[in-house]
Amino acid sequence: MLRAFPQYLTLLFDVDMLFLNDDRNLKSIAVLEQGVRYSYCPIFDNGAGLLSNTQLSPMDIASAALIMATKARSFNTTFNQQIIKARDLYGPQLKMLWLTARDIAQVIEPMLAYYPVRDRGIIVDRVAKTILIRQSQPHQ
Repeated sequence: MLRAFPQYLTLLFDVDMLFLNDDRNLKSIAVLEQGVRYSYCPIFDNGAGLLSNTQLSPMDIASAALIMATKARSFNTTFNQQIIKARDLYGPQLKMLWLTARDIAQVIEPMLAYYPVRDRGIIVDRVAKTILIRQSQPHQ
């Protein structure tokens, strides 16, 4: 039986806030089965994160401006409002190391080979700025 659903949602919202996954909905919540035990999967269906939806986040708009304007669409609220409410109810759930721009660039580097050369700088900028700005917010 899955009893920790509220705490799981807070963790899910923490991850969504950090990566700006603006497309969380009830169809994008996963449960893991391990034998006869079940647990929630906190990182699931984050394909819309990191400003990757270029219809909503055009490549010619600066990353910082997009980050500040992005909302959690399913809840029609800002990520800050969403996470503050969840943490007020259930406390913080996500503990993570502080990442630097260099840490992020090292993780991204091998994946850039799959993208056109013209887009690589923008991709690195978007991913790094999203994570750096979000982790520096006072609600963290």
